Amino acid sequence: MGPLDAILDLVLPATCAGCGAVSHAWCPRCAAELVRAGRGLKPLRADPTPRPPGLPPVHAAAAYAGVVRTALLAYKDGGRRDLRSVLAPLLVCAVKAADPGGDAVLVPMPSRAAARRRRGDAPVADLVRVVGEVTGRAVADMLRPVRPLVDQAGLDTSRRQANLAGAYRARADADLAAGRAVLLLDDVVTTGATLAEAARAVRAVGAHPVGCATVAATRRRPLPCRAGTHSGSVSS
Repeated sequence: MGPLDAILDLVLPATCAGCGAVSHAWCPRCAAELVRAGRGLKPLRADPTPRPPGLPPVHAAAAYAGVVRTALLAYKDGGRRDLRSVLAPLLVCAVKAADPGGDAVLVPMPSRAAARRRRGDAPVADLVRVVGEVTGRAVADMLRPVRPLVDQAGLDTSRRQANLAGAYRARADADLAAGRAVLLLDDVVTTGATLAEAARAVRAVGAHPVGCATVAATRRRPLPCRAGTHSGSVSS
């Protein structure tokens, strides 16, 4: 923390995005709860049920509930970009579980144009860049929406798939990922429709999606077994 940050912290004390405690962006109690929510950062196999056609295997660091959900909402829509350092370790663990070989290029899911204008940035892409720096992996921000998308919140599986069908385009000049294995990254997986559409788009330019990694997975049934085993119990 620099001198200016220290002065600002005295005038406008930081509050924990998890519980509202003063003087911490993310307090020790919430940090401990985040680790517990991630089961000691042992990622979940979070394949959706039903599984969209063409979707690669999915790993998530934790269930989308409690303090994990609070942190993600604060990060994306609450302007708390300081939580990037809190969420990055969760996504790093999911990435390592999804691609233990470490060769896949990281591809973030694109933000809707309206969301990007409202927020002024692309929080998922920014989070993935941090993960790339931490893991030493290449990042290719190659996906773009080709038409307006309806907000996915509240849509069921079939409507999400219809909303996203043909919605993304991968840049044909993305030489970094063309012909290579890629790992698709997002903050939350619910039905898998977004990741399945992304997989289709990157295949269209010759990339090979080998897996997906997310910070969290929406829990619709009891949690599945740990990474390395298979269960369809968490919809994504």
